Amino acid sequence: AIESARLHEKISLKDLANRRNFRIFRPNFKIVIDFHIEFVLDSQGNFLYILGSGDNGPINGASYNFADYNDSKISLGRSWNHENSRHFNLDIEPIKYYDPLFRSELLKNYRAPTLKEFKRSPFFHHSIEYQSKRAALKFERMVNKSSVK
Repeated sequence: AIESARLHEKISLKDLANRRNFRIFRPNFKIVIDFHIEFVLDSQGNFLYILGSGDNGPINGASYNFADYNDSKISLGRSWNHENSRHFNLDIEPIKYYDPLFRSELLKNYRAPTLKEFKRSPFFHHSIEYQSKRAALKFERMVNKSSVK
């Protein structure tokens, strides 16, 4: 779920101000169980959740996905999504109205990388997509190793 991973890599506009490239050195990664249960871990393995401490939790956290799969296509516009996308209708559009006001205010100062930025490798660095996949693989190995004991 490349698009889902990308949206949980928001960075503050202040941190982006003096950079030529959108770079994240310590990516978050999203864990999804049966598509509905989801949570995000930072690169240190800490849960990011909406009421967590610091800005990273409220900005990048997750909890539950109401749709059955990622069928929304934002690039096709609102009317296409309202007519065709269960994910858009159940998990994207209505949820923003229930976001706590403090989170909506925080989000004004952050943005996620574009798909191009997510896939692009900055000079001498790996892409955010690559970093996310590596972090997820490392987590999976850690879980498998601990469940063997």
